[in-house]
Amino acid sequence: MTSTDLKIAGFAPTPLGVNAGGTVVGGVTRGERQVAWAWTNGEVRALPVPAGSDATATAINARGDIVGVVARRAAFWPAADPMKVRLLQAPGESGAFGVGDEELIVRYAAGRPYACKSTVEGGCLPGEGAGSATAIAGDWIVGTSGPSTGTGVVAGVTTGT
Repeated sequence: MTSTDLKIAGFAPTPLGVNAGGTVVGGVTRGERQVAWAWTNGEVRALPVPAGSDATATAINARGDIVGVVARRAAFWPAADPMKVRLLQAPGESGAFGVGDEELIVRYAAGRPYACKSTVEGGCLPGEGAGSATAIAGDWIVGTSGPSTGTGVVAGVTTGT
């Protein structure tokens, strides 16, 4: 195994997601802003966001769809149109932490775990209270739910949300 310096300019670059093709996504502080980035084949690009917005990319699927957080809202950068960000509708603050290969996005909104298709409003996942859906792979979603998110780790099979 070899390692590669991604040479992400800025303070505290943090890689948060990678796909099988080797594209890495994350966030970095530049000046007064948090910037979402994607690194592919030796080239890094800042992901587009509304002017003045802080952003972090958190996950990428096999196709290259990216999710994250922009201005405290769940965000989706589609592989088919990577220069456009979609801010996902949700009650309260939200963020996206995982994206499946069929564009099923797992996230949190108003302190509850959610799942949604990238182009439609999603629904709250079953659970006992506050938490977040944090990752998706194949038919599985994992996250936290319960009175104490430290003890309420959950995993489940998707049901076509």
